[in-house]
Amino acid sequence: MTAINPLDVLMERVADRAAELVLERLGTRPADAPLVLTVERAAALIDKTPVAVRKMIQRGQLRCVRDGRRVRIPRVEIDRYLERLGA
Repeated sequence: MTAINPLDVLMERVADRAAELVLERLGTRPADAPLVLTVERAAALIDKTPVAVRKMIQRGQLRCVRDGRRVRIPRVEIDRYLERLGA
């Protein structure tokens, strides 16, 4: 069993809340929109394959949150990526 680092859990909660507050102030997030996305869901939103999204993470083009082996992408990162594309 993998030990859970309490600091990682706290940082994830802080990041989620910060993202939520920013998006609420910008008025761009529906109330039921998830704050973090799976690689597959993020890929679907930006019309890429999950493999391409993982490569973007490796290259530093998208930031992610890791929870053990699970990788999640903050919705705000997807929004930033789309803004850079001019979408």
